[in-house]
Amino acid sequence: MKIDRNKLEEMCVHISEREAKTSRAERDSIKFKQAEYLLEKIGTQFEGIVSGVTDWGLYIELIDNKCEGMIRYNSLDGVWSVDTKLHKITNGKETIRLGDSITIMVKAVDIEKKQVDFVKI
Repeated sequence: MKIDRNKLEEMCVHISEREAKTSRAERDSIKFKQAEYLLEKIGTQFEGIVSGVTDWGLYIELIDNKCEGMIRYNSLDGVWSVDTKLHKITNGKETIRLGDSITIMVKAVDIEKKQVDFVKI
């Protein structure tokens, strides 16, 4: 059986595109279910771990249920300096790093955007 290289290349591209689309759909469905769950938890406190440091906020993964959300820097008191290369923020008195434990409260949930906002307690 002779293999047409062009046809084989087309099939590989198609399979890769399908796999990427499936991965996005899986992530989106997880984010949706997390947001749906936390919608009823607004005002509830949780313990979490800093799982990401970006220019706009800290990503937090809750210890009890692995749900993720964000503490936006504009919700923090004081002026904070962000160092994404060293994965930390500091305000001179306190430093928060990737992997640190943190107590949060669920502030808001946007089901359509699949986003959860936390505030630091």
